Amino acid sequence: PGSRYLLESGRAGMIARDAELGAKLVKVLTCASLREEFAAAGQRRAAAFSWDTIATAHEAAYESAMNSWRLSVRS
Repeated sequence: PGSRYLLESGRAGMIARDAELGAKLVKVLTCASLREEFAAAGQRRAAAFSWDTIATAHEAAYESAMNSWRLSVRS
């Protein structure tokens, strides 16, 4: 499940079972457009996990949790 999430179900990279690995490696190594597509998708995907992005998401989650707590305490 984690790999599918990180690779966007195959849009940002290939997921291969052991028996498929060789064929999929050959496909990536011999197809320049696929390599370029995966490289661009990988750059976009990595940006989603930058420190700034993750810190902002965590800050928003904590703020939401604190606001929910404040509302529950007042009730």
